[in-house]
Amino acid sequence: MEAGETDRDGQVIVLASPGDVTALGVCSVLQEQIGEERVRFISGEELALAPCWEHRQGVNGSSTRILFADGTRFDERQVGAVLNRITVPELPQFYGASEADRLYAISEVSALWLSWLAALPCPVVNPPSPWSLSGPEFPLLQWLNLASRAGLPVRGCTFSSDPRVFFERGYALYRFAGDDPGTARFEPVPTPPFPREPAWFFEPVDGEEETVLVAGNRRVGGLGERFSAGLDRLRALVGCNLLQVAFGRSVATGEWLVTGVTSFPTTEEPAALEAIALLLADREASAA
Repeated sequence: MEAGETDRDGQVIVLASPGDVTALGVCSVLQEQIGEERVRFISGEELALAPCWEHRQGVNGSSTRILFADGTRFDERQVGAVLNRITVPELPQFYGASEADRLYAISEVSALWLSWLAALPCPVVNPPSPWSLSGPEFPLLQWLNLASRAGLPVRGCTFSSDPRVFFERGYALYRFAGDDPGTARFEPVPTPPFPREPAWFFEPVDGEEETVLVAGNRRVGGLGERFSAGLDRLRALVGCNLLQVAFGRSVATGEWLVTGVTSFPTTEEPAALEAIALLLADREASAA
């Protein structure tokens, strides 16, 4: 086998936390589809505690070999596809270190893993990005903007320094839930009086939320076919072949609107797990 080539019938690697029910479900489906011997689950802790890492970058490309604590090896030439669900390195060996040292170690290991994952010659679902090791994970407003650019109907929003004005117009008032506005988590503010401080107003939606899992050219969810063209454009625009898109009905028009998107879907639905597994097992779909 030449340098840089991969085994098209090689192992499928799932990188994830041991408690990741979606990753474990995909592993189980893959084992049924292609055999247990061709599927390997690797946790972030296993990567962090591997006694030997060899990652080389050069003008002729890159190569990586890893020796794990159990004596097994990772050879990228023998890997056919990777499902990447690692967001932040877990480094048990730094649990007792100072916060500054621990954060420094995490940043250095993140850089190493990002370089490794980005350089893998096999299909990676989802490839790392500058925002996250497990793919693009944008704030909610950026996701809505991307969905709109893809031609999908999206939930309207307005930002104002005086929430009282928009509340009188019937808008639904939301505020950031938690300490990190980048996580795009919002919670409703149900009743006045409202403080005179910056706030977001979102178009009211009603009823049960519907979700669509986009796994390459496969879509799982009742609205998948209705919005297939826009979902495919969104996947291409983001450069990520695994997405979960949430929809809600507009109170004013009854129209389905995109209310959120994530590149890190969480699901135990059998059809969704099978779609992700097929994305990994199907070379053509994985490379899409």
